[in-house]
Amino acid sequence: MSDVLVPSDCAAVSGDGQTSERPRMQRAGWEETILPKPVPPDPFRTFVETHQHGLYALAVRLTGDHNAADDLVQETFVKAWRAMEGGTVPETPTAWLRRIATHQFLNTRRGSLASRMVRWADEALHRIPDASPPLPDATFPAAFAKALNLLSDRERAVFVLRHLEDQSTREAADALGVAEGTVKALLSRAVAKLQTALKPYA
Repeated sequence: MSDVLVPSDCAAVSGDGQTSERPRMQRAGWEETILPKPVPPDPFRTFVETHQHGLYALAVRLTGDHNAADDLVQETFVKAWRAMEGGTVPETPTAWLRRIATHQFLNTRRGSLASRMVRWADEALHRIPDASPPLPDATFPAAFAKALNLLSDRERAVFVLRHLEDQSTREAADALGVAEGTVKALLSRAVAKLQTALKPYA
């Protein structure tokens, strides 16, 4: 694009040779006269855009519900923003967000009355004898999703981190804030429960 012409006072010569003052056009860069100065990118918005997809995948696996996953992602980024506003600079942002999300998931589930009522109802139903064995789900993914709901919150978190997020025992322990031995024990219980629930598909 060519430069924009803007007026400036200068002397001009008329047809009869007389000199008169009239505006002269001088050049100025169009980007300086027309377009506003570019706004620098928001660092936190860039941070969110970089990590939101991976965090959402983790949230879905932890909660098993897309609406709950949306809430968990939002709560995680709110906590991250507050921490960063306070001066926190995470060395490994992905692991840091994973730790925040996992803690938030466990704290929310632990404090949720609705969650406890669902668990109590499930336990009561499981105590009712049934003469006929339940039919397996039509598809393995549906059965697997249902089996995950049989795990405790910490068992589910450990299983998701270790087997679905492919994290090491040390990384899972760091995300949960527990010892590596605790992770191993929780994972062992989770795998045993899943194997029992998924036995029809073995």
